[in-house]
Amino acid sequence: MEKKYKIILSIIIIVFLILILIGIGYALYKNNLNKNNAEVIIDENLSINYMNGRKFEFNVKEKEIDFSIINDSNDESMFHIVLNDVSIDNQNVSYKLFENSNFKTGNDLSNSTYYTISSFVNIEGNGTKSYKLVINNPSKNTVKFTLNVEKSSQKDPNFSQLILNNNLINKESKTDIGTNSSVIDEGLIMDIDDNGNTFYFRGNVKNNYVYFANKMWRIVRINGDGTVKIILDENADKSNVYEETLSDRINSLAKKSNNKIYSYLELWYQNNLKDYDKYIALSKYCVDLTKEKDNMANYNRINISNNPTFNCLGETYSSKIGTLSVDEVIYAGASINEQNQYYYLYNSNIKDSWWTMSAFKDGVEGLYFYEISFNGEILMNSTGDVSKSIRPVINLNKNIEMTGEGTLENPYKVK
Repeated sequence: MEKKYKIILSIIIIVFLILILIGIGYALYKNNLNKNNAEVIIDENLSINYMNGRKFEFNVKEKEIDFSIINDSNDESMFHIVLNDVSIDNQNVSYKLFENSNFKTGNDLSNSTYYTISSFVNIEGNGTKSYKLVINNPSKNTVKFTLNVEKSSQKDPNFSQLILNNNLINKESKTDIGTNSSVIDEGLIMDIDDNGNTFYFRGNVKNNYVYFANKMWRIVRINGDGTVKIILDENADKSNVYEETLSDRINSLAKKSNNKIYSYLELWYQNNLKDYDKYIALSKYCVDLTKEKDNMANYNRINISNNPTFNCLGETYSSKIGTLSVDEVIYAGASINEQNQYYYLYNSNIKDSWWTMSAFKDGVEGLYFYEISFNGEILMNSTGDVSKSIRPVINLNKNIEMTGEGTLENPYKVK
């Protein structure tokens, strides 16, 4: 009996010591959390652990911020990672986000009241995701923001978010835009347009296919307003629509009135897209007919200064259908008078040249417009009254829900 009591007493002592050690460990852990301004926030079934706190203000060269998310339910969930009230003295600040030690995304950081780092992130039931956010601040600017992880109430991402989730966002192109054609897959790249951040595909990309209205399209870019611009992956039916000069067409469009080519596009829309009208955004298309000395502004900007832009430097008109600007074709991977059969706008089934809506010269014969040859190069040969083909362009609403991966075998489709 005495031996039995000794064993029980030993067990009690061991348990007591373990409890003491746990208490000490918890006290040290809690003290360490307090030192780091750590916060734990419960958002329904998600426990968000901000190891270094949520509010930051610093002027160091590099700042590392750790946080984790635990799903306390058995069901899959979704969340966003955002920065609120971002304030930066000057610029030249960027970030990289690592998920479970693996690089996830990175980009430049700018002043914004709401800056999305990553959206619609899936977390499995009873799963855990650990993150490290690294802020690169080489100029040691003063940087302020609040880090937030927000549970998503939307089960499925909208189209623009789905594209962003399926691609690594690059901060700059791998080849010189305008100077060199792009023959490699440069992926999805961030830039700026009139409405904010735009994300465009460049080069020999294979995951920007959209099957919409029983036709195949290619994604050109996510616009700054969240709509998605797509171009038909073939020529529209060729017809004699250029009896009027293209200059008449552009001038008419700029005045928001009608003419034969615009009527043709609208007729094509009615014949092919009217049953899908609710998915298509009324968007602004840009017309720049500004003259600068002996040239058009487009020529000076594209051919001389090599400075394409997504911002409209001319007039805009609203429509549900249009064509690409020469700037968008250049961003996609083309260049002046250089064949390119490798970027995504090239299609071997297209045997005719097709128009952009950008004029480069005002001659005695009329306005001359940039066109894209069947070999994928940007040409400057023709006035607007010459018959060329059309590749219609539309913008899909930002809240449209799609499925798919964007590949030719599994293109994006309306859910």
